[in-house]
Parts: sequence; C-alpha cells; structure tokens
Amino acid sequence: MTRDIEYYILELNKIIRSPEYVLSCKPLFLEIYNDQSAVHNAIKGHLRKLAEDPYYSPRSFSNDHFIFTAGPSGFPPNEKALNFDLMVGIHTSGQAVATSNSAYCLCMPLQHQLDVEIYALPDTWDSSIYDPTIVLQKTGEKIVHPGEILEVVPMGDIFRFSPECPTALLKLVSKSADAFEWSFDLKTGLPWQSIATDLMVSQIADACEGAKSLGDVEFTNALLDATYHNAHFIRWAAIQALATLNQEVALLRLAELTKDPHPHIASAARKSIEANLMVGERG
Repeated sequence: MTRDIEYYILELNKIIRSPEYVLSCKPLFLEIYNDQSAVHNAIKGHLRKLAEDPYYSPRSFSNDHFIFTAGPSGFPPNEKALNFDLMVGIHTSGQAVATSNSAYCLCMPLQHQLDVEIYALPDTWDSSIYDPTIVLQKTGEKIVHPGEILEVVPMGDIFRFSPECPTALLKLVSKSADAFEWSFDLKTGLPWQSIATDLMVSQIADACEGAKSLGDVEFTNALLDATYHNAHFIRWAAIQALATLNQEVALLRLAELTKDPHPHIASAARKSIEANLMVGERG
C-alpha cells in the first residue's frame, strides 16, 4: 500500500526518543525504501509548488539534499522538534576530506551501489580536545548495494562515500550526539578543522569575540557568566574577551579555571597565570 512521507515521519517519531533510537528504525527505514513512491511524490509536490509560486521558498532544499522533515508546511503538525531528519542526499566523490560522525545515521543507496572508504581513529581520541597530531588511518573499503543499510554511529568508524557516479542516498539522521565534528585531510590523515555541531553554541563564541572587539566594560557580567558555559571553548572565548575589558575580574576567574575539568583550559589558565599575562587570542 502506498503511503505519503508524512506517515513515515510520524511513525519514526513514535520510535526515536533520543539519538541512538535511530538504529532501532531499520525495518521502517527499509519499508520506506520499498515504497519509494512516497519519496518521489514528496519531491514532486515541492517541485510543483516551485513552478506555480515564484515566492515559494521551501526550507527542505539544500545544495545536495532534500530534507523531508524541514518542509515549509511546518510538518510535523506540532511545535515539538523532531529528534531526527529524514532526507535524500545526492553524493559524489568530492574532495579528499573525511568527517567524523556526530550523529547516528542509517544510509541506503536508492539506485546505484555506493563505494565506501573506511577510516579509524585511535582509541584514545577525544573529540572535545583538538589534537592536530591525531592521524586518521584507512582500514578498508566496502560496497553498499541498493536496499542494504549502512549504519553510522558517533565515535565509530568514519565512512567516506566515493561513488563512481552521483548517487542518491536515503538517510535517517539523528540530532547531534557528539558536540564536535572533525574534518581530516586524507592526503596526510591529519585534522584541519573541528567545529561545534550546535549552531547556537558557535554563535555564543562569536558573540564573545564581538564583545572583545567592541571593548565595552558593560559586557563584563555577561562574559563572566559565559565563562561557566558547559562548552569548554565558550569558557575560553569568554575569559579571553573578559581579559580585554576587566582584567581584575578576569584574573580572579582565571585562577578558578586552573581547576577546569577540560585539560586544555586548565593548562592554559595555569600557563597564563605563571607568565603573569592574559591571553588575547584563541587558545
């Protein structure tokens, strides 16, 4: 029986109560694959609206993905955010870059086989501590055929898709389960970037930088509050900004940060005090 994509989203929402529950959805995910008319009809509906209304601007389209859970109609029909996204992505070989997994994900090629390169990180890898000496190691390759499910988990093996031709993948992706996502240069195996997966957290760091640039002492209390943020790099951005505005307050807080649970913050705070200076750059 043919169903619409909203039916499947509602059924997935009954199962996925937290990110790891995505892995429990394989039977329903396979059902969507076997009922591809639901996928095709959803895409055709948006294309029809685009043709009819020049002001129609769906949130569900990106450069290479169609996200069924970000439709302009406000689906699902309630205000509670979903713990997942259901989408179709078009994948090509792309650049020689691999990205760590920050979410649970089920992937399935729809028409063509998917060639996958497999990479592993050291067992001691901690995504919250940026270490430029960490080396990514290639451990193998595999082929995923249409109808087969590739399971992706945070902190697990890193998969790089390298299809021979542009390949459509059906994907069920949880909300981020890891606070950071790393990118690696496959030519060297070394990391070149680590970013926060929570956009709001990144924006707080940007706000700290902005406050430092503006130099208004009235930002002192707000920056001091930010030095207690859960994200370690927010704490550090805030103490750096605070140092430029109110060194007396910053020095008192810096002394406390020598006991910070994050080793990089604690070490940087101790070094700053020992050197009798405040850092004005990112640590």
